[in-house]
Amino acid sequence: MSGPVANPANGHIYYLLERASWPDSEATAVAMGGHLATINDAAENIWVFVTFSIPGTRNLWIGFNDVAVEGTFVWASGEPATYTAWHAGEPNDAGGNEDYAHIRSNENLDGSSWNDFSNAPVALTDPLHPYGVVEIDSVPVSEGPIFNVANGHAYYLLERASWTDSEAMAVTMDGHLATINDAAENAYVFNAFNDPENRDLWIGFNDVAVEGTFVWASGEPATYTNWYIDEPNDADGNEDYAHIRGHESLDSSSWNDLSNTPHLLTDPMHPYGVVENHPDAPSVQGDEMRPGEALHPGQAISSPNGQYTFLYQSDGNLVLYRNADRTPLWNSETVGSSTGVCIMQGDGNLVIYNAGVQSIWASDTSQHAGSRLVIQDDGNVVIYRPDGTPVWDTGTAS
Repeated sequence: MSGPVANPANGHIYYLLERASWPDSEATAVAMGGHLATINDAAENIWVFVTFSIPGTRNLWIGFNDVAVEGTFVWASGEPATYTAWHAGEPNDAGGNEDYAHIRSNENLDGSSWNDFSNAPVALTDPLHPYGVVEIDSVPVSEGPIFNVANGHAYYLLERASWTDSEAMAVTMDGHLATINDAAENAYVFNAFNDPENRDLWIGFNDVAVEGTFVWASGEPATYTNWYIDEPNDADGNEDYAHIRGHESLDSSSWNDLSNTPHLLTDPMHPYGVVENHPDAPSVQGDEMRPGEALHPGQAISSPNGQYTFLYQSDGNLVLYRNADRTPLWNSETVGSSTGVCIMQGDGNLVIYNAGVQSIWASDTSQHAGSRLVIQDDGNVVIYRPDGTPVWDTGTAS
């Protein structure tokens, strides 16, 4: 299983399961608190395809099915069916038992269109067997924003959820679970969100990648810790996530390591996530990036005609796609770098920064202050000076 990945367009959280039958995949999704994905529009269909089928080799189970009434497809989530993307001639119920929809891979077919399949159409080892895509509603925000005058950052309190779901929600909010840089910030977060319920609080410290080496989800360096006595201890071999203790029987405001979902979500001991963001680079929407606006991992802008998408991927690459066949037309060649942010700076330069806030790619247009980037209907991405003069483009005009 991979994920979570947050869709900035709807705030929902998605996971990719290993190959399994549609009913088994849906049962796993329900156990995770969601369903196989519900696709509500073309943008979500493309986002799911690009996020989980790249490089276009995976078939993907979604929640659409006609198990109850043959020929009447409904979503497993119970949401109304407002959009479909069937391949030509589909659904065709071949063999009389194709009751489950999947998003096609690119192989020999129209990638991102849909087909109906049987419950287990091929062997699980067969590359054609679909992977399930799980969709979970966003984690609700309980409190905030509140602003820490010491660093100018905004903080939010999420409802109880797993560490991974909380971090995915934080990313949709243009932040991460909180990074604690000193004792003063630790006290601030504790005092702001612990009372009056003695809450335990997720923070961004984790050793998921390398056991025993804790790092911040934000990518910031670790300059301060506040572990409780004999912590972290990795009890049961799966405690990879740090939280600030909030219960009176312990040293409140000290840290402990926990598993991803240590208790039932209704248990008072289950942590709440604390989101921290830097409200200095607003996310972008529509077909352009204005000075100061940013693309965060998984975010994109699209041409007004919907035929092209400019996506900052979770693998660190900035890619221009032609949506009809998901062909990449241009990319920044930064795949594999630690993901940070892509910013249209006020000086006119489009820059990709990694998680260490190092510039790893730029348009080299810093001499044109006030410029904006536009994705056009002809497939070209262009940076224009305020007077309308183009100063950089992807060279992809059709």
